[in-house]
Amino acid sequence: MPTAVFMLKVPVSGMVKARLAAALGPDKACAIYRRMVERVFAELPDAWSVEVHGTPPEGLEMLASWLGRRPIYRAQSDGDLGLRMLNACRAAFAGGAESVVLLGGDCPWHTRAYFEKAASALLTHDVVIGPAQDGGYTLLALKQLHRTLFEGIAWSTASVLAETLDRARVLRLRVAQLDILHDVDDLAAWELARAELFADSPD
Repeated sequence: MPTAVFMLKVPVSGMVKARLAAALGPDKACAIYRRMVERVFAELPDAWSVEVHGTPPEGLEMLASWLGRRPIYRAQSDGDLGLRMLNACRAAFAGGAESVVLLGGDCPWHTRAYFEKAASALLTHDVVIGPAQDGGYTLLALKQLHRTLFEGIAWSTASVLAETLDRARVLRLRVAQLDILHDVDDLAAWELARAELFADSPD
């Protein structure tokens, strides 16, 4: 079974969702972040193992009190996003993971069915990617570590998905792409998520 590896920030007002905070205030942005992560956690298949790689390191206890005892909690490494994701995947595989499904806290559209499709596709592919509407990805699933997929990528740009796919082609990896989903990084994306997923939200 896959291991879900979450890259998360400690849910503290002023430390998460900066663009949302600029529009709605840091407290509301933090509340939205919490709701999105909680929604995705509720959709994880029961049989999957879960790891949370958190930042800052001193906030791991706060993450554990929030998300409960199911995950293993580890501190994110130093470095850019690619290096931190690479090291998180490396730690999961070193800990015995058969495969890794790398996730963040920005896509509340992830569902159990979506995760199950990723796991099914991984049986016949080397890499499974859940593309994001903004040109990145919301999910990256791997059977084994390929560090080239994490190095030299222009993170937080519209070219992340294309660059990752190019790297996979060079490595001759079999790649499956899932349905395109949205990341919630700004007010427009939150308004869409609120309309479709959080109609009862006071935020």
